[in-house]
Amino acid sequence: MRNMARTAPMTRLRPAAGLLAVALLAGGLLTEAPASRAARPNGAAAAEFLAQRDGGTAADFRVLYERSARIPGGGTLWAGKLIDRRTGKVRLVYRDATGRTGGPEMLNDLQVAAATSETALERKAGRPLIEAVTSRLTTSSLQTLPVAIWLSADTDAAVAAVQARHPEVQWVGGKPLINDLAAVRSVRGELWRARRDAYASAAAGVRARVEQLGGRIAYASSSAPVLFADVPAPAI
Repeated sequence: MRNMARTAPMTRLRPAAGLLAVALLAGGLLTEAPASRAARPNGAAAAEFLAQRDGGTAADFRVLYERSARIPGGGTLWAGKLIDRRTGKVRLVYRDATGRTGGPEMLNDLQVAAATSETALERKAGRPLIEAVTSRLTTSSLQTLPVAIWLSADTDAAVAAVQARHPEVQWVGGKPLINDLAAVRSVRGELWRARRDAYASAAAGVRARVEQLGGRIAYASSSAPVLFADVPAPAI
């Protein structure tokens, strides 16, 4: 009986000790997991990136300014300006949602990648024109849109040929400097015709392409490298 009296309290305490052990184990399991690479503070990640790239330690770099930067395609990046305490130079750092961090070249690469997946209309047109084209496409694919097309016309050779024909003329910034009114009108007329022919030559290839797409040239300027055309909406 005496031995039973001594051991009884010990028997009653064992479940409590077991519960305590389970609680401690559960507490260890529920401890917050280490932050992932993407979950690190942007400023700290940017400082570590600069330290690795430019040397020094992360403590050498301090965030001066930060904001969100939009990229083509609707995505956003964290953008921060950090100062190098050692030199006073300010560095620009970007970071995406996955934790990838880089300098200005990172933003440039993303912009180039987005541009390669865009159509010519998406790269060059504003939203009103894109919506107008979309509206035409949904209404009737046979409708055309009036567009202005700037030509890649090189007039340098044509102008140089005119200048070569008039060595007696003083040229300033590509313009003839002549005191004789009739002479200056004549030389300027030659320059205009030389540029006109260059524009017409550049327009010839575009005209063929527009007609191939089922469109037509409405007007081709003889004084500027531009033409206006009616082009089927699907071809824009």
